[in-house]
Parts: sequence; structure tokens; C-alpha cells
Amino acid sequence: KNVQIRSSEEIIQEAYANQQESKYNEAIEGYKKISINDTNYAMVRHEIARCQVLSKAYIDAQNTLKDLINSGVKYSFQQSSYSLLGWAYEEAGDSLRSLQVYKDGIKKFPMAHELHYRLGLNYKILKQYDKALESFKLTVKLKKDYAPVHYSLGMMAANEEHFAEAMLSLIHYIVLNPTDQNTLSVVYTLEDIASGNFLPDPKGVKLDDNALS
Repeated sequence: KNVQIRSSEEIIQEAYANQQESKYNEAIEGYKKISINDTNYAMVRHEIARCQVLSKAYIDAQNTLKDLINSGVKYSFQQSSYSLLGWAYEEAGDSLRSLQVYKDGIKKFPMAHELHYRLGLNYKILKQYDKALESFKLTVKLKKDYAPVHYSLGMMAANEEHFAEAMLSLIHYIVLNPTDQNTLSVVYTLEDIASGNFLPDPKGVKLDDNALS
């Protein structure tokens, strides 16, 4: 019999299709067929870790990403591996460990806007709201069109009753990300602010005139 040899691209496409259908175990098994010598190896290991997080195998994801980061394999999106590793710790309930991962990633990739944003979210979890604000502001400086940070800044302003600034940030979020599943909820929030029905949850964040710019 003739044995048909499949290309790594075909194997990856099939695994990715399973991943998109939330068939994470099947996706992982497919990705694992890719050799360490393949040029797609780093991307595949990254996606294995993503599948592991989404299937709540957090320790497996952490180990996969730490092995990848420390492997010496060169790849262009290493900052994303730090972001995903931090998320894996967050989902496991270890906010202090994820905080350190984001800080380590920022030391290596100081211009990586997503790491600064995730650091800010982590500070929020730890109720360090002023530090969260500073991380969000830096994220905007690094990438003004990064939609998630405008949502976070908008909600932070709304909860501190800085409603004009909140509306500007939330409208900016919608303009940047009109098809996001969260957009309708943001529209309702804007309507509540405009009608005076929004119920703020203040955290004592020290906002100033330039806080959201």
C-alpha cells in the first residue's frame, strides 16, 4: 500500500479546525504530531497551551509555555507566550504568579502593549486600582487603537462618576470594535449613563483631567 505523507500545514489546519470547534483534546493530539524541527513548532506549542487553558488544564498549560519560553527556540511572538502564561495563572486563581509573569515579559518586551494591559487587569484583580490605571494609560500610549483598554478605562471612569470621560472611552471602544460580542452591553451602559441610571461602584481611583489620554 502507498502511504500518504501529510504535510505539517495539513495537520495544523485540521488541529486548528478542531480547536475552533472547541474539540481541544483532538486539537492537542493533532498539534503534538508536529516535530520540534518544524518551522511551525513554536506556534503549535503556543496553540497547545491555549487549548489547555480553554479546557481548564491550567498546570499543563503553564508547563507547556514555560518549556517553550525556556527552550531557546527563536520565534517572533514570544511576548504572546508571556501573555498566555500569565492568563493561565490567572485562570488557576494565582494572581500573584501571573503578575510576576507579566512583569518578566515587560522587562523583555517593554513595548508589548498587551502585556501592559494584562498587567493592568491583574492589578484590578488584586484591587490595586491606581496601578491598574497607570498600566492602562501606558497601554494607550503604546497602541491607541487597542480596543479592550478603552473599555477598561471607560468602565473605570464610569465607576468613579467621571461620566463624560467614560462615555468618550466607551464610544471609542465601540468604534474600534463594533462587532465584538460585548458591544451591545456597552451600548446599554452608555444609555444608562446618559439617562442617569448607571449605578457606579467607586474604588477610589485617582483620576485627573489627563487620566484617560
